[in-house]
Order: sequence, then C-alpha cells, then structure tokens
Amino acid sequence: MILLHRITPFVIATVFATGMLFVSYHPMSAVWILTIVTVLALSLFFRLAGARFREKEFWGLVAIPTLHILATVLLFMLADDTAIRFLVILLGAGVAYFYAENLFTYLHLPGAYQAYSLQNSGGIMAVVTLFFLAAGGHALYSFARIPLYLFAISFAVLCFTLTLSALWISKVPLQRAAVYALAAAVIFAELLVVITYLPTMYITDGALVAVLYYMYLGLSRANLSSKLSKTVVRRYITVGTLMILAILLTAQWT
Repeated sequence: MILLHRITPFVIATVFATGMLFVSYHPMSAVWILTIVTVLALSLFFRLAGARFREKEFWGLVAIPTLHILATVLLFMLADDTAIRFLVILLGAGVAYFYAENLFTYLHLPGAYQAYSLQNSGGIMAVVTLFFLAAGGHALYSFARIPLYLFAISFAVLCFTLTLSALWISKVPLQRAAVYALAAAVIFAELLVVITYLPTMYITDGALVAVLYYMYLGLSRANLSSKLSKTVVRRYITVGTLMILAILLTAQWT
C-alpha cells in the first residue's frame, strides 16, 4: 500500500497533464477526456488522504487540491491561446504534484516530513488556484454573460473555501480562520468585479487578483501565527508591488 501511495503524486500529475495535452490536439474529445481526468485525479487525491469522508481533517486536506483541479480544467477549457493552455497544464500539474508529494510525506512518512512543508505547498496551491479561478471566472463571465452578482457570489464562496482551508492547514483555529476567510471572500470578490472593467485580458486580471491574494494570505498567516513584523510587511509589499508592476507593464491592453 505504501508503494501505491508513493507513486500517487507522480500518477496524478502525469494523468492530469497527459489528459489536457491530448485534448489540446483532439479538442472534440474534450468533454469526456477532461471528465475522466478530473474524476481520476480527485479520486487519487482522496485515496492519498485516506478517503475518510466523515472526518473534518480529510476535507481540510483535500479542499484546496479539489478546487485546484476544477479551476485548472475551467481555465484550460476557456483559454483561447495555445501558449496559455500549455502554461495552465504546466502550472496546474506541477503544483498538484508538489502538494501531493508533501501530503504523502505528511500522512504516510511522518518521520521524513519537513516542518511547514504542507502549509507552504498548500499556500502556493491556494494562490495558483485563485489565479485560475479569477482568470477562468472572468473568461466564463465574458463568454457566457452570466449575471454579475452571480459571478461575484460564486467567486466569493470559492475564495472563502480556499482561504479557510489554507489557514486551517497552517494550524489556525477554525473560528479565527473563518473570520479572515470571510474578509478575503468579500474583498477579492469586489476586487475581481472592479478589475473586470479594466481593458485587460482575463489572464492579466487573474494575475493581479492572485498577487494581491498572495499578499493577503501571507500577511494573514504571519499575523495569526504571531510572526507579523515590519520586516515581513515590507517584504510582502515590496514583492507584491514589483509583481504588480511587472504584470501591468507586460499586459496586453485592449
């Protein structure tokens, strides 16, 4: 059994990437191939986490990868550029492997587990997932012309779930994490709605939201773990500002 768990991270990433690559060259098979790939990837994550569906810890561990898989498929299906599709495949499969590898060590090889590895990989996956959700959500909103309020509410619910799980993995008490998650849901849903009015592509909008979310999540975790300091705040502001400038300066304005 331990051998099966050992190869699970590699299988998840390989199946996920291979399925999307196949669809890239055979788009007519997109619906059934992506459905199979999604179900298989989620099933492997659930099995790796023990498939203990009645336990809160299980759902805390699989909530972020579940949203990540779904968000990756969403953006992949809606991307209108080959380069963006390959970026989604690479980033989606790579981050899934990174998290699954740390999840395996955390649950099945605790002696080899390095402190904070799961928390860090969960935070990275949360930021990437929000990027995919924001970009994919914006593309879906523009394509399907869904009502703006429904778009905002759906994104807020997903952002709340993502943030709550990321903070819970970081050992933050659930009640305190829920407050920060609710604040993130309101702030970033409103932010995404405002950014959709900018004359930029959906990828640019998603990247801007993701950078600001990275700053929010990092500062929240530091504050909740009593590690917030001027140095930490300065580092996040500096990195965030540079990333935002890079995005805006390289963005395609419509």
